[in-house]
Amino acid sequence: MCKNCLLEDIPDELTEWSLPKAVPRITSKISKTDVMIIHPIIIAIFPVLALYAHNIRNTELRQLVLPLSCILITTLIVWVLLRRLTRHAEKAALMTSAALFFFFAYGHVFEIINSIVKPDNAAQIDWILLPGWTVLLAIISVWLYKTRLQLTTFTKLINVFSLTLISLSCAKIGWFVVNNASAGKPNPAMATASTLDDQVAGQPTIMTRPDIYFILLDAYARGDILRDYYNYDNTPLLRAPNKMA
Repeated sequence: MCKNCLLEDIPDELTEWSLPKAVPRITSKISKTDVMIIHPIIIAIFPVLALYAHNIRNTELRQLVLPLSCILITTLIVWVLLRRLTRHAEKAALMTSAALFFFFAYGHVFEIINSIVKPDNAAQIDWILLPGWTVLLAIISVWLYKTRLQLTTFTKLINVFSLTLISLSCAKIGWFVVNNASAGKPNPAMATASTLDDQVAGQPTIMTRPDIYFILLDAYARGDILRDYYNYDNTPLLRAPNKMA
């Protein structure tokens, strides 16, 4: 039997339509992109750097190692798992960034709702917000998983947006470091840490002023109120700070 005879027996519809349709189904199992995807990493480290930039006067740079390591390792694990699940680089990255955004934004949304609603019990907001927040993230993730849209342009926009955010924090940190370096001043947090180390080692220190602690007992009744209404003598606690002074 000749090969040409076999080909002649194949219907024209099969040769014209079946193979072109089969090729996309095979090649679409592994999706590649020419766009550099960096937004999950940037969005992961942005909250840590933003918090450090806000508290740079009271925080040492070495204190960033642990939180940055934890968030980066967690982000990479989630990203790899979603990449294997979706077999699509851009979808996995966008789903990871969405999860990071929802995680870090939850507290801010909670505070906004709490300031507007002002419930008697703040936990009531969690009972409604947490399930709704989770469902919204699930809807976005499912849509990203099933969509057939090209996500290259959206990925570029998220890259630019995340780089803009982190650039603001880096600029603030850099401005503080340059100003202190030009003025010959070390980071106050590092100066405090070195002072404590010198005190532990028994070495003389430059700072000779005593530490002053202002203790404010929130919602703590006065001594006369405790005595008259609760029959409780709080005199030892009230006199203790004077003895320590």
